[in-house]
Amino acid sequence: MAGMYPIQYRQPSQTLTMHVKPSVIETMISNPTACPKLAVLQAAFLNSSAYAATLAPYAGLQSTIVNAYGTKNLTGCNTTQTLYDTASATYCHGLGLKGNLTAENIQTLVIPGTSSLHNIYRTNPNAEEAKLLAVGPWLAQILASFADRSTKLQIYSAHDASLDMFLSVVADPDLPWPPFSSSVEIELWQHQTEGLVVRMYYEGMIVPAHPALACSFEACPLNTLEAFLGRYIASDYAAACATTT
Repeated sequence: MAGMYPIQYRQPSQTLTMHVKPSVIETMISNPTACPKLAVLQAAFLNSSAYAATLAPYAGLQSTIVNAYGTKNLTGCNTTQTLYDTASATYCHGLGLKGNLTAENIQTLVIPGTSSLHNIYRTNPNAEEAKLLAVGPWLAQILASFADRSTKLQIYSAHDASLDMFLSVVADPDLPWPPFSSSVEIELWQHQTEGLVVRMYYEGMIVPAHPALACSFEACPLNTLEAFLGRYIASDYAAACATTT
């Protein structure tokens, strides 16, 4: 907290109150029953030629990681997608690597290991609808927080996949998969001439804004950001998530 609100800029007796919100967004992407239409879009993307083309250059590395974990004959546990989290977490916590995996392998495997979640919001022909269904509920909470001045700070807990899908909406599509312990900081400022503006940081840098967002996160007018994010918030999620038969 001292890094975000340095003590020299606070009154000595000031109490920094906050809202800590385990976000409901996790259920949207990981639980197919939460949004059946999103599950259909995910399945279609995973079976697409675009997804297959993304994985093709890494076939050899997939064999390496599967052999390292000895899961070749374990259906559901024999792909880079299912093994990457375990391998990367083990490596990043200094617990070593299995088999003949190397540190360079871990760096390279991030692409096939996360592309099922990363690219569905980027190279997928239905990316815009996927964003609306998966990210929209969280965006609605964030927009509401701009009007909530009851605390100085609100914290949302999320996995890397959720942080990545948020970035797919607001940030340059070329941003890589979020590293461990990464975070986004969103600040609301009163500008002397521009009114309320939003500054957004990711890993210590100003977030490079999505090309479709007509502002910079050095100081993006709040109304500009609200209008842009509003495109990805459904008025009726029950209807938006329903599948046609």
